Amino acid sequence: MYDIKKNLKTNGRWYSGSSFSKTDYDKAAKVCIAPIECYKEIDSEIGYDDDLSPEDYSYQAYDKDGKIFVDLPEGTFEVIGFTKTWGDRYFIPYTVFSSDAEVTTFPQVKIQQILYQNEYNSAVNIFKKCFGDRISDEEISDMPVYDAEVLKTFQTKMTICVVIAIISSVNITALFKYVIDLRRKTMAIFRINGCSKNRLKGIMVSEMMIYSAINILLCISCFNFLILPGLAGILPYVTLAYSVKNYILLAAIYIAVTFVSQNIMIYFSISRSPVQMLKSRR
Repeated sequence: MYDIKKNLKTNGRWYSGSSFSKTDYDKAAKVCIAPIECYKEIDSEIGYDDDLSPEDYSYQAYDKDGKIFVDLPEGTFEVIGFTKTWGDRYFIPYTVFSSDAEVTTFPQVKIQQILYQNEYNSAVNIFKKCFGDRISDEEISDMPVYDAEVLKTFQTKMTICVVIAIISSVNITALFKYVIDLRRKTMAIFRINGCSKNRLKGIMVSEMMIYSAINILLCISCFNFLILPGLAGILPYVTLAYSVKNYILLAAIYIAVTFVSQNIMIYFSISRSPVQMLKSRR
């Protein structure tokens, strides 16, 4: 499902209309995306760089029954979208072509994460189904695939990251325990003036969670933008292993462990009476 409209908009070459839908591909619909200049004259002041008129194009679009059509070698197609500054190029769904059509350019695939072996096999089967013997295994063998050693390596790295996240959350809770001890007189005054245990705990936990959230965001940002680029030079696929999903997972573990440990620590800290808080040295 290649989004031609999105790609051409990014390159500043989209004019109007719509792109192909999944139904268009599934049903091999006779729809087309054509250059706007093949349909009507375009004022050069708009910014088109070829200054061509409809007569200059191999296939000219025309109106019929309230729709726009163009006659291509593969048949008559309804024009559903227009491009600009793209020359004499017409786009049609690949499913329209016959099985023996000549393929001069193969698809480019952007892999956002490392593939497991079964995912790689599925991708190969899809290419084989669409292109048959016209595409070889070598042409799609560059996709990053987990092998046993690579998978074990990344699992180990992620396990270490999880352990570090847990240790960091416990450490920051221990640090905040020291802060709580220093505030025992303040908390005792709060209690004497009618602040309930639950409200006091909520205030302390909220403050700690804000610090924890800022801490984890700073750590992830420093790692992703300062450390990870250097690791990528040693481990080519390491950036794929540390995806947004993994960062969210690590942050969730850190926040969850911090939240639980804080609640336990603060509960015992404020369970004493105000008098005990004032007398206590810790």
